[in-house]
Amino acid sequence: MTKERLQSLSYKSLLEIAERDHLAYDEGIEKETLINLVLDSLEEERRDREKLNNLAVRIEATKYNVSLDEEFDFSSAEEINLPERYNETKILLMLREPTWGFVYWDLKFDLLKKFENDTSFDGLFLRMVELSEQTYRKEDILDYFDIPVNIGDRRRYIRFPNEDTFYLIELCSVTGDREQVICRSNIIETSRNYILPSRNPESTNSDELVKLSGYSPEFGAAVPVASYIKIPQRILPLIDEIAEEGVE
Repeated sequence: MTKERLQSLSYKSLLEIAERDHLAYDEGIEKETLINLVLDSLEEERRDREKLNNLAVRIEATKYNVSLDEEFDFSSAEEINLPERYNETKILLMLREPTWGFVYWDLKFDLLKKFENDTSFDGLFLRMVELSEQTYRKEDILDYFDIPVNIGDRRRYIRFPNEDTFYLIELCSVTGDREQVICRSNIIETSRNYILPSRNPESTNSDELVKLSGYSPEFGAAVPVASYIKIPQRILPLIDEIAEEGVE
């Protein structure tokens, strides 16, 4: 930690650092004096650490020691308040797991004001669109459903109806009888919540890999992870099997 870095901090932050390190100082201490006090404390701590450490420990500690020229974590000394909104009209979709996603969005201030002042404005909704490809074209739309949201909402968890497919979300408004797409999210691909069976089980260690991953080693095609069971392969059509059972 350099003197220049300490000088860039506020007086209040320096006092918090001094209190955190249990440094004694007079009330109304000048900022420059307080900076020197903190620097002296850091130097004394460094010397004590070198005296206590033997050579072997010192070599190992060089990977973790913080010297006077390195940065300290002042997250507890100065709080960083992130704005709740950034005056942007955008929406983003994130994959949380194969069956759940997280979406968050924002609207520009003037657009929000326009909606609030429009007597014909009937509200907002999210449109979840399922696609057959990782591109947005009308011919690629497989299905969609709508979720009403309040004008003050900013985020939401959404359950995906299907796995191993593509989704995007549109933020839409309703004004009178007219629906309008305000913004469209990125496209994500949902993964499978099950393990496909090996095509050549005799020459693979898939069972062992599944065990190491924490899942059940018994799996079948399109069977959820939570309920793996072995499914015998059907050789005859179901009608033929029933007929054979009747003969027996």
